[in-house]
Amino acid sequence: MIGILSDDNPLFATMPTMLTLLFPVESRVTSLSISYNLATMTFGGFSPFIVTWLSHSWGVIAPGYYMFAVSAISLIAAVFFPKDQKSVKMSVASQPAE
Repeated sequence: MIGILSDDNPLFATMPTMLTLLFPVESRVTSLSISYNLATMTFGGFSPFIVTWLSHSWGVIAPGYYMFAVSAISLIAAVFFPKDQKSVKMSVASQPAE
């Protein structure tokens, strides 16, 4: 039971740090809240419908293919994620005036 409850710990331990690197300080809270909630609403909300449709249309194994596709997309995003703050593109507002 503990293994089932703790399998998301690596995700939730690193996600806040990774997401804060994506946005400039001036708009970080708004950008994070909008993007995180839209992604959760879209993918988390429609996943049960998609999995049900796949299992009825293509058979019992189809939801496994859906999970594989979503995992592959996540892996590709993680590989191309900026590794440090220097590689993150800064916004015009956060650059000093000349």
